[in-house]
Amino acid sequence: MAARPIGFAPLLSMIYSADRRVYLAVMYNPEPMDAELRAF
Repeated sequence: MAARPIGFAPLLSMIYSADRRVYLAVMYNPEPMDAELRAF
């Protein structure tokens, strides 16, 4: 049980940073959203 948060925290931060990247891309450039999502 002790190892679970250690493995979960990097995953959560990775998801958060990816979510922020998509949000910023959509905010600044709404048209090529598909290209940004395809880069993942």
